[in-house]
Amino acid sequence: MTDFPHESPALEDEVQALLATLRHAEDRLQELTAGQIDAITDAGGRTILLQRAQEDVRRVDAARRTAILNSLPANIALLDGSGFIVAVNESWRQFGRSNGLKGSSADVGANYLDACQDAHGDRSDGATGIADGLLSVLERAATGFDAIYPCHSPDIDRWFQMTATPVSDDQASGVVVMHVDITDRKLHEIALQASEAEQRESTRQLSLERARLVAAQRVAKVGSWETDLATMAVLWSAESYRIHEVDPEVAVTRNDLLELVHPADKARVDIELRALLSSREPKVMRHRLLLPGGRVKFLEKRWQVDFDEDGRPLRLIGTCQDITARCLDEERIKRLNRGYLVLSQVNGLIVRVRDRDELFQGACRIAVESGGFLLAWIGRVDVVGASVVPVASAGNCPAAALPVERGFPLDDLAQPCTLTVHTREAVIVNDLASDVRFMRPGIEPANGILSLVFLPIIVGGEVVAVMSLHASDVDYFDDAEIALLTEVANDIGFAIDHIGKSETINYLAYFDALTGLANRSLFLERAAQCLRGTTAGVLALVDLERFKSINDSLGVHAGDDLLRQIATWLGRQLGDPTLLARVGPDHFAFVLTDGDRPGDAAPGLGRLIKAFHEHAFLLDGAPFRIAAKFGIATFPEDSGTAGGLLQKAESALKNAKAAGKRYLFYTQKMTDSIARQLVQENQLRHALDNREFVLHYQPKVNVDSGRVVGAEALIRWNDPRTLTMTQPAQFIPILEQTGLIIEVGRWAMRTAIDDYLRWLRAGLPAVRIAVNVSPLQLRDPAFVDDVRELISVDPLAPAGLELEITESMLMSDIEQSIETLHALRGMGVRIAIDDFGTGFSSLGYLAKLPVDTLKIDRSFIDDMGRSAQGLSLVSTMISLAHSFKLRVVAEGVETEEQSSLLKLLRCEEAQGYLHGRPLPVSEFESRFLLAGMPAR
Repeated sequence: MTDFPHESPALEDEVQALLATLRHAEDRLQELTAGQIDAITDAGGRTILLQRAQEDVRRVDAARRTAILNSLPANIALLDGSGFIVAVNESWRQFGRSNGLKGSSADVGANYLDACQDAHGDRSDGATGIADGLLSVLERAATGFDAIYPCHSPDIDRWFQMTATPVSDDQASGVVVMHVDITDRKLHEIALQASEAEQRESTRQLSLERARLVAAQRVAKVGSWETDLATMAVLWSAESYRIHEVDPEVAVTRNDLLELVHPADKARVDIELRALLSSREPKVMRHRLLLPGGRVKFLEKRWQVDFDEDGRPLRLIGTCQDITARCLDEERIKRLNRGYLVLSQVNGLIVRVRDRDELFQGACRIAVESGGFLLAWIGRVDVVGASVVPVASAGNCPAAALPVERGFPLDDLAQPCTLTVHTREAVIVNDLASDVRFMRPGIEPANGILSLVFLPIIVGGEVVAVMSLHASDVDYFDDAEIALLTEVANDIGFAIDHIGKSETINYLAYFDALTGLANRSLFLERAAQCLRGTTAGVLALVDLERFKSINDSLGVHAGDDLLRQIATWLGRQLGDPTLLARVGPDHFAFVLTDGDRPGDAAPGLGRLIKAFHEHAFLLDGAPFRIAAKFGIATFPEDSGTAGGLLQKAESALKNAKAAGKRYLFYTQKMTDSIARQLVQENQLRHALDNREFVLHYQPKVNVDSGRVVGAEALIRWNDPRTLTMTQPAQFIPILEQTGLIIEVGRWAMRTAIDDYLRWLRAGLPAVRIAVNVSPLQLRDPAFVDDVRELISVDPLAPAGLELEITESMLMSDIEQSIETLHALRGMGVRIAIDDFGTGFSSLGYLAKLPVDTLKIDRSFIDDMGRSAQGLSLVSTMISLAHSFKLRVVAEGVETEEQSSLLKLLRCEEAQGYLHGRPLPVSEFESRFLLAGMPAR
């Protein structure tokens, strides 16, 4: 029954009556025409389909619609205006089945809107939104709707795109719903997004790596560059631009680079660049840049050429490092070494010269020749003339740069030399071009003088002279340099004071005419001066026995000759004859100090006493031994003054004569100490004779490979009395004090050579053995001949021996050291400087020393990981050694961190507990030679 809610019941009845009439008429027409008529036309020309015809039309339309829908690949459903499904294609049905839709919830007749509202689980994502979108299209609130939604199953992930398009005709309206499988497109999009994300991450990482590289280059002051040799185009890193101080926006060419090079280096750089194109080996070169304002930078550049298959050069690649700080440090070290050399030579001059003018002229000459100054002059303060008058000069500057002849008035405080007189302090000008305080025609940058200093020479609290030194570099004088030069000026002042005093005293009154030794007065003065500079020592008084009998029997001339022989012999034994004196007719006195090691003096005295009684002098041409008594006082225990010590020594001598002893100390414990010293000497002699000494070997390893490339021989004493292996620190000082070190050192070299040759004959990978050399050995005139004899046993022996000599030992007599080392290297023996950095060696002499290896002392290795200064110092030592073509061995390496830092610093070899402790020869062989294994 049709529902007409707003009409009256009468109208409804009338409508129902009409419908019944129409149905009756249609049934009658069917009977009359036997179903052959589908439509009729009324008088008005309207065509009316009969019910059966209408059903046929509907079936045909439905079939056509179904055929069309099934021909489409998409999943399509047709909804009526209420959201009911009125038609679907086969793809839609398969879509429903594949998505697990049960019953008729997605088939014809179902309400699709309800199905969307009722969706749950994984398929509910977006279903409510789809229902709302469809409803808006059905209600004509929207002209269309589309949505993308996931439709995943346990087996596969899929995505669909749903579109809703409104359809309508005169009689009905609805919506065409189409679901298209866009899984492939979606997966492509996801893959594309992932690829884009990966690319963005790669770009980000690349940016980070570039930032790290830029930061690392900035920290290390290392830039990189590349030159295309076909186009000569140059590509620089940011740090290269910063180092060269060039605008990064400017394209740099090879000629631009040469323009930046310091004029003094330009020709060399150009030649090396051209030579580089024909070389396949990496090249390293240092040169300077001349920057605006006269600033200078030092660069180290490393170059490598890439060649094509035909051997044509393609490009240059390389790095540049700002090493200005390092070079300035090296130059500062060179200046300081020159300063020490000046100080040493001036002091030597002071010892030799007894004339003021000669002293002044010699000091100026040393400052120019050894100190490297352009100009040096000394002016004497003329109190009467109230001026500073130049009296000595040296240098190659123009004449205008020298001080004026008439001197500088003391009241002219605009002059630095007169200001020095008034302030009694050094006046420093480190940039003459910009320091307007002391401008004077002649002393100006045009003469090459850029820095100068004026030093007061003070005697008795008053400035008596001024020393002026002129340099060619800006900021030449730093605190350390000034301290050294001030010491030079002070020493000159001391010498002037001494010369002045000497001129007023009869110098000969201080010497014994017969022997040339100091007399009692001079001896006490010298002894007092010596003792002020030491912490411990002894003063000995010597009384010759039966000397009066010699004079009486053989004559005074024989006695005098014997006294001269004894004076000469004692002077040689002491090493410093200035501390020896004749203090009586048959009495001598001398002073011994501890020297480099506490406790040296007393043992040295024991050896001297023994040697004196064993030595044969000549008396009338015949060997003659003379006995003597020694009275000894110790400083500071017995007295703190030279006069007090001499009195105590006289008392000890009396006691020795009364007791019939060869010697006595004023203090009994010192006498006992000498006795113990002689016992220890006998024990060590016994140890040498009975082969109680053994060598242990500590490996030296290559820092890069970890392979053992050498060994250091370290002596041990297998003491049968204690049944222990005694360490060298407990007996080496005694060996040195007694002189036995020469014999033991010869034994150590012989043993090391024997072990090396035995390894060779056994087919083992024999490594070179380093043996330490003592100062006594190096000073021994027979040392070179001893080494020559030891290596003569086999032509291969020299290749297995390396001699380690300490830095301070070499510098004690540098000229003799150079001669000795040349002789040793001429035999094929390698030389190493041990404990490098702990002494005060001159870099100028270091370049002359014929050595192969520098061993950096363990104290510097310990500090390397603790501070930037320690690391920089080790780096400078390694670079310095490499600049002299020397290999570097780091001592005392105990941690992996130290080993890694040394590898970065290009140190070749390392030695220490990290790589191996000293081992007996058998254990060293089995662990490092037989196994052929790295040290760790």
